Amino acid sequence: MNGFLVAFQSRKRESTRVKLPNFLIIGAAKAGTTSLYYYMKQHPQIFMSKIKEVNYFAYEGPNTKTFLGELAVNDFDITTYEEYIDLFKEVRNESVIGEASPIYLESLVSADRIRKLLPKAKLLVILRNPIEKAFSDYTMAVRNCRQTLGIEEALVEESHHVQVGFYYDKLKRYFDLFPRNQIKVCLYDDLKRDTLSLVQEIYDYLDVDNDFEPDLSHKNVGGFPKNKALNSILVKIGRNNLIKTITPNWLSDIYHVIYNKNLEKKIELPQNIRTNLIYLYEEDILKVQDLIQRDLESWLPPNKRKINKSSLSEEEKEMLKERHRKLGYIK
Repeated sequence: MNGFLVAFQSRKRESTRVKLPNFLIIGAAKAGTTSLYYYMKQHPQIFMSKIKEVNYFAYEGPNTKTFLGELAVNDFDITTYEEYIDLFKEVRNESVIGEASPIYLESLVSADRIRKLLPKAKLLVILRNPIEKAFSDYTMAVRNCRQTLGIEEALVEESHHVQVGFYYDKLKRYFDLFPRNQIKVCLYDDLKRDTLSLVQEIYDYLDVDNDFEPDLSHKNVGGFPKNKALNSILVKIGRNNLIKTITPNWLSDIYHVIYNKNLEKKIELPQNIRTNLIYLYEEDILKVQDLIQRDLESWLPPNKRKINKSSLSEEEKEMLKERHRKLGYIK
């Protein structure tokens, strides 16, 4: 922890000679952060750290264990200020310097630490329908041989799969510490609907050339394994980093082809579980909707969806603005 104290105290003194991030993708996990990392990395005016999920601001010592859905994150490769700034030593003329660590949204300490070291950093959050996120997290746990429970047993309120979908308190930590114009909240729905449009919107937010078109082919493959025995073998190989040592590269490519071919993509969340989760998340969704000032009614139970905002009268719009003013969302 002394490393953080030293970093905070010396930040102004070192700012002229140390290149630190001015942009962070802070979450949420299973919502497209990996794709966004690659899209940002391709832009010539943006430098992204070579590794994704740096996790520096979430590190609390040797016994740190932060749950990120199905995964207990306790493997922190970057634990000191010196190691952190070393990630950005190759920055040249890029105007934006960034990293992506979805754990920052989950961590109880990251928001305050980021504010102290990087008070002017622009933050990017992408949110996914919490029901879809919980299901995706569960399928990843099964795929990674970390979950043996059936879906009805696994997707209960107290499970980590479900808890990571409660966004309000996590987001509020950042909105309490950073100006609203330093936090951009995107939706996974927008990323899926029109990837290029959203990516270029983010470029604009970062004040870089928003006409640049990155290669949008990067996509994480999901689904349940068709053959569990084969999947178990492949996961063990990947978990031990054996595949990274295989040469030539075409053998590594074959590994990934086999792994992806063994995934059954067309798996649906049972309707009864979906219904339970909708009502479980309802209150949090409404609070998030007010906080980020985005329409999230498609995430709500049908009987709780309100009228289209475009149909509000001028008086109703003013009442809504006044409500946001009292809550401190607008001035």
